[in-house]
Amino acid sequence: MKTWADITDIGLFVVDELGHIVEYNKQFSIWFSHLKGKSYPKIEDILLDEQSVMKYHKFLSALKTCEHESDWEINFNMGAGKIRLLRLSGGLINNRLHGSLVLPPQNTAMLQNVTQSINSELAALHRENTRKNVDLNQAYKALNTVHEELDKRQKSLDSDLMFAKQVQRSMMRKRAKKFDRLEIKTIYSPAASLGGDLFDIKRFDDDMVGVFICDVSGHGIASSLVVSVLKYMFRDFATKDIGPNQLLEQMNESFVQVFHSEKFTFILHSLLCHD
Repeated sequence: MKTWADITDIGLFVVDELGHIVEYNKQFSIWFSHLKGKSYPKIEDILLDEQSVMKYHKFLSALKTCEHESDWEINFNMGAGKIRLLRLSGGLINNRLHGSLVLPPQNTAMLQNVTQSINSELAALHRENTRKNVDLNQAYKALNTVHEELDKRQKSLDSDLMFAKQVQRSMMRKRAKKFDRLEIKTIYSPAASLGGDLFDIKRFDDDMVGVFICDVSGHGIASSLVVSVLKYMFRDFATKDIGPNQLLEQMNESFVQVFHSEKFTFILHSLLCHD
């Protein structure tokens, strides 16, 4: 004959002083089928996690001050990855826990499932945010490295531009040029740090002074390089015993040979002054 313990939907069990499950009924064995084959399994084998274990021990502590405790909702491990919220009730008899497990009302179980689902989603969002934060930190470090490299290159470029500016200024005549009845004063003020303008002075004979003026289109490094070439071309041809027309013609021929591109246009002008 079946006893009441075998036909009820309540899971009944007994736990000894060491925490071993020493007796249980049919419903208990159905819920925790993964315990089959284990001799005297421990109560921790059916509790879900550390939080559930802590709640179980609080239940035991409460029994020390009262004869019976009811309806402690605890998550249990049903095996095969299944989790179930059950209500634990019981009392101590001869230092042994005589407990019972029942399913909570449907609404409570449903709320527990929803809560677990929300917690799972929140955990997934937390992991995703953590990953994104790691990616953002890595991107920030990479961007900061690029910024430091660009800043270093910009400082190097500024230093090179300042040196080029000093070289170009040094090519321009700074002192006044005096002749018998003529004095030529100059001032050089480019629109940019490196300009495309150039001037120089050459005395051809006792009665003729040439003022060389050059304007290369554009500004910046490219124009300043062209100006430098023209400056040394002028000084080279100025040492020859030739007139202003020949000087300009020879400079033009040399310039075309050096610069094949039509990127730069320039103007050469000679002003003749009689003493």
